[in-house]
Amino acid sequence: MNYVFSRYYPFLILFCLLGCENKATQVLNGSTMGTTYTIKVVTENDLNSMHEAIKFELERINMIMSTYINESEISKFNGTSIGHRIEISAELADLFLLSKKINAVTKGAFDVTIGPLVNLWGFGPMEESKNIPTSDDIVQHMRRVGMSKLGLEGSRAYRMADIYVDLSGIAKGFAVDSIASLLEKNSYKDYLIEIGGELKVGGRNREGRLWSIAVEKPEVLKRSIFRALPLKSLAMATSGDYRNYREIDGQRYSHLIDPRTGMPITHKLVSVTVLHPSTAFADALATGFSVLSFKEAMQIAVKQNYLVLFIIKSSSGFSEHLTPALEKYLDELR
Repeated sequence: MNYVFSRYYPFLILFCLLGCENKATQVLNGSTMGTTYTIKVVTENDLNSMHEAIKFELERINMIMSTYINESEISKFNGTSIGHRIEISAELADLFLLSKKINAVTKGAFDVTIGPLVNLWGFGPMEESKNIPTSDDIVQHMRRVGMSKLGLEGSRAYRMADIYVDLSGIAKGFAVDSIASLLEKNSYKDYLIEIGGELKVGGRNREGRLWSIAVEKPEVLKRSIFRALPLKSLAMATSGDYRNYREIDGQRYSHLIDPRTGMPITHKLVSVTVLHPSTAFADALATGFSVLSFKEAMQIAVKQNYLVLFIIKSSSGFSEHLTPALEKYLDELR
């Protein structure tokens, strides 16, 4: 059986397959979005031309969503004057809408405008200080954060304040979905796509079984499997804070910042795994749930019938909590 061993990016990086390869499985590798991708397709066909089409699609998505490219669509949007409406692509409009939806579902915990706070706490590309931010610093930066400040009118968008939109928490998931659509349009139904830890599967693996994805045990120094989850044409995203943090004066501060308070999270929810048909949705929801407390996140997940695995750390170790929807899904596959 194939296992995909995944951890978080920025929390999810590690990706490996246990077991021998099969001649009917073609593997494509490369770099994109500041990370790597691995695509496995169960086919005897030569995939050279397909790989070129995939690379072209990834470059196209980068030119829409990368804040590291000055000429990208999102960079140009971030450079617009406040209140100035501009036409945006259908893809960017869709991601803005999805971001707003998940922001509402998570009660503000997922927010693509959180960049100023991330930088303030020293986790972003523009690290501002190695010291603990003051209350005044946090209040000042929070004025630039909030999904309500992102205006969207059909295909026109505008900044209602000096916000900085960073789609890194959802763009890789969007790219995975785009590549999955490209493969299926070309009649490839059995595949696994992974970009920077976000992944989606279609059909079955080389053995004719469902793809089985291993959730990593949330430990800092060791890498081991916590449990495996079979995927039936679904996406999977995992978010956690146990490897990405800073220590200031002996105090540990998580890289996950609550946009509602401007402060790093402090609860015991260390890992959230979401299964969903949309990788972009799973990616963003896992991030939002990681910011919320376990009680808040579980209540939302149960109400919305989401497939979610929560892992909580205590003095005695780790405990897992599955939503009823995930328990039912797994029971049906047994």
